[in-house]
Amino acid sequence: MDDLFTNGFERIVIPGAGHFPHVEQPKTVADHILDFLNS
Repeated sequence: MDDLFTNGFERIVIPGAGHFPHVEQPKTVADHILDFLNS
């Protein structure tokens, strides 16, 4: 998929989460979002 994203991307698999990771693992999702925003 790298060729579809000009600035690259990072795929993060969250164990125990399905189609709604923000509902199933909210702290993990929030931590990843904050890491991204702070980088």
